[in-house]
Amino acid sequence: MSTSEAFALAGLDCQVLFELASGGMATVSLARQLGDAGFERLVAVKRVHRHLVEDPEVFAMASDEARVAALVRHPNVVSVIGVHDARGELLLIQEYVEGVPLSRLLRLLAERGARLPVPVALAIALDAAKGLAATHDAVDLRGEPLAIVHRDVSPQNLLVGADGVTRVIDFGIARSERRMTMTRTGVLKGKLPYMAPEQIEEQTVDRRADVYALAAVLFEMVTGTRAFEAGDDSALMAKILSGALDFEPVPELVRGVIEQAMQRSPAARCATANEFARRLREVGGAAAEEEVAALVAALFGEELAARRARIAQRIAECEESVETTGALNPAKAQIKPATAGSPAAAHSIGSAGKRLLPLGLGLGLFAAGWFFANRPTGQPLPNEQASGSNGESSRLEFPQSAEPLAPVARTSDAAPSATAMPVLALEPLPSTRSSVNSSSRSLSIRPSASASVSGTRTDLHPSPYAPP
Repeated sequence: MSTSEAFALAGLDCQVLFELASGGMATVSLARQLGDAGFERLVAVKRVHRHLVEDPEVFAMASDEARVAALVRHPNVVSVIGVHDARGELLLIQEYVEGVPLSRLLRLLAERGARLPVPVALAIALDAAKGLAATHDAVDLRGEPLAIVHRDVSPQNLLVGADGVTRVIDFGIARSERRMTMTRTGVLKGKLPYMAPEQIEEQTVDRRADVYALAAVLFEMVTGTRAFEAGDDSALMAKILSGALDFEPVPELVRGVIEQAMQRSPAARCATANEFARRLREVGGAAAEEEVAALVAALFGEELAARRARIAQRIAECEESVETTGALNPAKAQIKPATAGSPAAAHSIGSAGKRLLPLGLGLGLFAAGWFFANRPTGQPLPNEQASGSNGESSRLEFPQSAEPLAPVARTSDAAPSATAMPVLALEPLPSTRSSVNSSSRSLSIRPSASASVSGTRTDLHPSPYAPP
């Protein structure tokens, strides 16, 4: 089943433009959502692979992601608009934001032997902290706290927008008191280099684990290297659990904030993401949104412009298909066929339909007027029926003086179819530290449970906005 067919089954008026990314858990497509009065917007659609959705645990996990994320509304969090089940095909509709994951930005800078300017790093961390604070404080529709902990704060899950605003994404393994599913004991989900010690030890985690992870991301942004690095996962876990971290490479401006947020004991850290954000504001010097946007444009401007051009081309192809054929070609336009009277159908009447519709209406009015003018008094209308003496229905015949009306052909509705700013100078990357490696992993750590390390995560990766 194609994504367009899945949209049709889910009752969604969407045009699938092209695929953004595909991974072991899901395929992410860019689509144009249609509505009444010419409404349209771009959305990112995460379609969980069918063979995985057949697993009740995976289906429940994906449903949890939608339920949890849909209740968080904040400018620094990517919104989940809805979740749809199309005969076992699970579709998560997300807000589309033009931008790149922080992991790609850091990787490109490392390849060029540079690192983020501290003001830009502060702006990104401040936005992420505000998004996490909104997530932690989210309530349901009845005002009850959801107690959400993201548990996977990392450069891969921070989207730096072309507008200069950073947003938190991917709630695939978030923990909430309202979740239907729970992470199995002995399986560690997330990215090891950013995990708080208590998360590695499988203790109860709260919002302070997310604060720790965000501080680890800030450490990486301002130094160009991860806080903890080792040759293998066992050694890496040992380093994180020891709490022995060298803060000397961290610029003095932010050293104190990062050091407090990454304390081994949760009680010694910033208690909330709001407190972490307040401390970052006190440091001062964070770049403006326009400066962050200028840096994104300098590094990824050509790529984003090419994506915009591709979007415009695909939309034009869909609209041209509608105009030239009078009906959508799903194989070409990749759009859900609309039913008569639907919003998409109202906006997608083909050229042939536009010419025939007035003619059909005129003939119908003329025929109706002629019939009423010539119908004998007291005779029933031709579509009336009466019951005979034996209980069977018999059709009333026209009087011999009246000629039966020829059927009038009617046509049905066709199917639907910055201001540039100077970029802050990049800081050279110290040659004594290794470059950023932004790979993710899913880890099982209990030897008794046959611990193993996998190269893919069990949540709904990849990022919805860039190739993995």
